Amino acid sequence: MSTFPLTTDDVIQSFVRRGVEARHVWLVSGADGFARVDAQRHTGKSVTLVWSERAEAAKWADVLVKKPRIDSIRMTDFLIDTLPSLDRLGHVIGPNWTDEPIEPEMTASDFSLTLRQGMVDGSASEAAKQHAVWLLSTATGHVTLQRPNGTTILPVWSSRGDTMHVASSLMEETRAVRVPLSEFIARTVMQCVEQRWRIAPGYISGGGAIDLAAWDVKAMLNGGGTTTLRVA
Repeated sequence: MSTFPLTTDDVIQSFVRRGVEARHVWLVSGADGFARVDAQRHTGKSVTLVWSERAEAAKWADVLVKKPRIDSIRMTDFLIDTLPSLDRLGHVIGPNWTDEPIEPEMTASDFSLTLRQGMVDGSASEAAKQHAVWLLSTATGHVTLQRPNGTTILPVWSSRGDTMHVASSLMEETRAVRVPLSEFIARTVMQCVEQRWRIAPGYISGGGAIDLAAWDVKAMLNGGGTTTLRVA
């Protein structure tokens, strides 16, 4: 059986799949912060290293820093806080770093967009498998959000845990509501079409939050694959 060498895209996509499934990423920290190496493709830049599995982070921890600490960061916090901070510092990201010649490097903003797309696809896929979605509701109806351009967004998730994690950051009192997928497609998606709302599967706040046209979300939930993005 023949084998083919991995490409940088293979490594990145593997990271996205595993990271989205686990909802966590792993970094190694030392006295000077997160473990990093000199960039190969971005002259003068530092590459902050991140892994999708704890075992891989632990494997390289002692090689990279003295007295290492292995940190687990929830995916939502990584996207909302860690990546923007690294972007401001001018660091690039090295997912699933090893000592192999293939060492993917991505800007923090590009890596954030790739992960957010993975979260959108993963959320839609999980919802389709579970035949249900989760929404946030108040006494007056489902929670919607407003974009700076005035567009109304309906956030939707595939698990109660992800829903409540977002709910904890909202000022108003909310509750997580499980909606059967058939009802969501027949009623809620059609409401979004009528109201010209967009839908944000697996919504995570931040400047790179992704929303989609209601018809595109319907296609995804019916097994239509990925769709064209609009990023805030």
